[in-house]
Amino acid sequence: MISRISFAEGNDVNEYRTEILEFAVRWAPYNGGDDEILPTFGLSIPEYYRRLVALLETPEAGSIDRRTREHLRIRCGRRLRADNERSRLCL
Repeated sequence: MISRISFAEGNDVNEYRTEILEFAVRWAPYNGGDDEILPTFGLSIPEYYRRLVALLETPEAGSIDRRTREHLRIRCGRRLRADNERSRLCL
């Protein structure tokens, strides 16, 4: 499904990005792992999905098979739309 994703630079930011992509791939068959996002990354669920969408467009995401990338893009879109709907209802 995915080989270890590596970014050209070995700094903490790139390791963090790699961890987000690997987490997404690991949890893809189970539709997310949303309960693990905050404790693992310190991010809200919407922020995690915003970052994941951006990371899926990087060359490093090319090591993720096409089908899994598409599944992740769709999941991100659904989660972000749902969050936007909730935000509007709370106004």
